[in-house]
Amino acid sequence: MSRVFGWLRRRSKFETPEYSVEIQTTFREGRWIVYREKDRIINFSAEAVGRKWEQLNAMAPAGLEGAELDRIVANVAKALEGLGYEYVILQRGDGQTVPRLNAQRRGTGCASWGLRRALRRARRPRVGTR
Repeated sequence: MSRVFGWLRRRSKFETPEYSVEIQTTFREGRWIVYREKDRIINFSAEAVGRKWEQLNAMAPAGLEGAELDRIVANVAKALEGLGYEYVILQRGDGQTVPRLNAQRRGTGCASWGLRRALRRARRPRVGTR
């Protein structure tokens, strides 16, 4: 029985003298990665994925930048590795405008991605009843 519910016993806290990281479950796949150092607490929202929820896909909070972001993400990554998780840590950036490609390159690029046929189907919606 312990093999079936082994994921329930997974450690959820990683501590060092400088910082600690705790994984808190919010709902089935939802998680908070709580990073604490001194008197500061930073929450990363995350989703557990995989057959046995062995990976966490986390979103770094807005407001962290530069060297501070690098340091905190490195500490969280070290903690997740120590707890036995695979992980992806993302940070949402500013939107970017993608320039339009000329007609020749546009067709070639989509075909190389395997999207040409799917885009054609999407442009021709079926209207009417049969």
